[in-house]
Amino acid sequence: MTSRYEPFPLEFPDNIRLVELHAGTPSADLTCTAIQTRLKDALPYEAISYTWGTTDDQRRLGCGPSDSQSIIMVTRDCESMLRRLRSSDVSRLVWIDAICIDQGNVDERNAQLAMMGRIHQTVCRVVIDIGEASDSSDQALEAIIHCSGKALYQMELGLNIKRAVQKLYDRA
Repeated sequence: MTSRYEPFPLEFPDNIRLVELHAGTPSADLTCTAIQTRLKDALPYEAISYTWGTTDDQRRLGCGPSDSQSIIMVTRDCESMLRRLRSSDVSRLVWIDAICIDQGNVDERNAQLAMMGRIHQTVCRVVIDIGEASDSSDQALEAIIHCSGKALYQMELGLNIKRAVQKLYDRA
């Protein structure tokens, strides 16, 4: 991913970068502020999972530390996802691996990937963005909802059977 973004170095091994996605109207430019925090001291934030998409179609994103505003290049999918998540009236604090990890620094990338479990354990919510709607996406989502309902029913049924068997054992 080509970028003029110069990520500020992480001060401690357990630090992460978070992105404050600024509020705005749907047509306004996307802007954000990158902040650095120790993982254990992080304010409530959301982890965003999405498909990166191709790097052939890059978009500009104003994002940097609070004292400067750099332009970074993100994929079209990243920009679309940020537009869908952006609120019109309040900023959101998010962790997005493509932006919060210096992808050009192999040592940092490896260290941050090793912390991925902890990063996701400390979030207040994980948001999964499956991208733009397509001709068959409504049908696919309906199938998932249908299957999940059956799976929950089968799991509940299985628990009821397990309880019934346990009661039989308890009588002996």
